[in-house]
Amino acid sequence: MIDTYRQLDEEKTGTVLNDIERLSIPLLPLSQRWLFQWCMRRKDLHSAKILVNLPSASWNIIDLTEFARIFQEGHNDEGIVSILSLIDRRQLSVDARFCTILLKHYGSQLNGASQIRSLLNSIQGNDEILSNLYFWSSVMAASGTQGDLDCLNDLYNQCRSRVKPDSGLWNSIITALQRCGSLKRAIDIFHSMPRHLINHRTISCMLSIYAQEKGHLNQARELFRQIRGIPNQIHDSAWVSLFGIAAINADHSFLQEITQIWMMDSTKSNIIGSAMNAFSKCGDIDMVLQLLKQIPSHALDLYMITTVLSTYAIQPGYMTEAMQFWDRSCQMDLMNEFSWAAIFSVCSRNKDIE
Repeated sequence: MIDTYRQLDEEKTGTVLNDIERLSIPLLPLSQRWLFQWCMRRKDLHSAKILVNLPSASWNIIDLTEFARIFQEGHNDEGIVSILSLIDRRQLSVDARFCTILLKHYGSQLNGASQIRSLLNSIQGNDEILSNLYFWSSVMAASGTQGDLDCLNDLYNQCRSRVKPDSGLWNSIITALQRCGSLKRAIDIFHSMPRHLINHRTISCMLSIYAQEKGHLNQARELFRQIRGIPNQIHDSAWVSLFGIAAINADHSFLQEITQIWMMDSTKSNIIGSAMNAFSKCGDIDMVLQLLKQIPSHALDLYMITTVLSTYAIQPGYMTEAMQFWDRSCQMDLMNEFSWAAIFSVCSRNKDIE
């Protein structure tokens, strides 16, 4: 039976796998390998759990890492627990790749901070893992996702005592601090970071931080001027943050400065809503309407519609244009509570009761 089921189609294999579990049929090495490959192709959580728990299967840590990846991607805590139990029973040694998958899983858990700490405690003395930079990047990312600043600070100190960060690890540290709301610490660490390790991801992280609160305009301006002449250095996320910085600081001169460069970007339509919002916050109605003309009707979204309606409410005199745009938005069924609030503001500004 074990030799013949390999000839079955994919759907029937699942049925045979259930029979193998029910009848406790021992697996030959070749059959085990074929079932493993079949399970990896399908990413079937139910089949993966059956295979992991088969008494006759002899999985190594590489196989279990792939099973763990499937369970992590499927947010299946039961599958992760069964793998850890198997590793403990067979006293298998884990490696850095397996630990990074565990960290991704723990980062998404409700009380993942304690699990992250437990994992670190369990591998103390394993220099191969604790010297792996990607492992520490995963530690920072997972603790940042948890939003536990105390946990992050503790793990950061352990990290710095173990390794010398590269660009990827510095970026993970900065991003984790941002997610924990420790913006000042993230900025301080950025300034202590070796300049030659700064890359486009670092720049995007810092611009995102500067866009979160008012008062970082000069730092953002300096960073923008450092990178503005470097091809492909300003990605979409960085442009969104730059417009956010101009908007939160209501600085029209900086907005004009970044717009001049942005307008030469062939992908500018991807983030035009962010540009419109910034000009609206700076009170530049004409520029918002100019950008609006560049957007096809089918590309309009709720964010853009609310921005335009809010712009019409900045000063009286745009009642007719606002009502025409509102009617167009209603026909496309693109109104929400914020859009309605904006059109009411237009009416209030123009004292139009009707």
